[in-house]
Amino acid sequence: MLCAGVFGLLIAKPFAKIIHLFPPLVTGTVITIIGLSLIDAGAGLIAGNNPDDPGYGNLSHIALAGAIILLIVLINRFAKGFLVSLAVLIGLIFGVVVAALMGLVDFAGVGDAGWFGLARPFYFGAPKFQAAAIISMCVVMLVIYVESTADMIAVGGLVDREPTENDIARGLAADGLSGILAGTFNSFLDTAFAQNVGLVQVTKVRSRFVVTAAGIILVLLGLIPKLGAIIAAIPGPVIGGAALVMFATVTAVGIRSLRKVDFDGNHNLLIVAISLGAGMVPVVAPAFYDRMPDELQIILGSSITTTVIIVFLLNLLFNVWTPRDPGQAPPDQAATPDGLPATSP
Repeated sequence: MLCAGVFGLLIAKPFAKIIHLFPPLVTGTVITIIGLSLIDAGAGLIAGNNPDDPGYGNLSHIALAGAIILLIVLINRFAKGFLVSLAVLIGLIFGVVVAALMGLVDFAGVGDAGWFGLARPFYFGAPKFQAAAIISMCVVMLVIYVESTADMIAVGGLVDREPTENDIARGLAADGLSGILAGTFNSFLDTAFAQNVGLVQVTKVRSRFVVTAAGIILVLLGLIPKLGAIIAAIPGPVIGGAALVMFATVTAVGIRSLRKVDFDGNHNLLIVAISLGAGMVPVVAPAFYDRMPDELQIILGSSITTTVIIVFLLNLLFNVWTPRDPGQAPPDQAATPDGLPATSP
């Protein structure tokens, strides 16, 4: 992870230079699959992840999550101004209160948690540098960069500010730096949190200062175990109800991105269909690739990774490497209301 983080820092700028190979056809498909793949996680928080568990799909848990979703919908429909931006937070607070009345909240772990805690660097021992592991993590970093790029482009679409090459490079460098920190403090490589794309759309809050404040809160949660224990005590159905809205919103953002794509007289519909179909296989059939080598399972077992690879290659095959008739609009260009091809700014 340490080496993958350094690798990420070194390639951040070169990687950002190929952003032109990620038109709305590619980014819209990737963002859509990100949202679709996350819905499975939201359902797992609500109903549980083991169908054989006697408590799986408890009707009271589903009703609680449904009530939270309904409250968020009602706030967005009838409230105005500041309250609308707090819809998800209000839904979470409401859910915690109702869950407490149902006996689902257990704060016993809060009393046992300390007031201050700091992760010990290299807790599991000094790092060992093995070529196979380093190469694997560098491949993972490339996958992370593809997903982060799609997320940044999606957020740019929400705030009406298309990210520049330098913006993308700085965002990717942050992923690389976090990889180095993760390797030092016994954690994992991470990526831009796709759910936050949906949160920006739901709350309409677009300020970087809010993101900074959220970062400070996360640092405090990491340094003060009692606060972390309080968050951990929130029941899954409560988190799942609010998260399901955000996960589905990510999918909607991807669909909105695909609206910019021209599907007439080209193969773009086929590209999207194959990419989404292959990407959903690991979600609906988790054991589908179990007989494949471990290396391929790592790649194909991720719906996002599978979709990214397929849509990227198919776009190159059909739209980049294929000669186009003079005067024909690029296949991913949007159309204006009068039906004429839109020109890029």
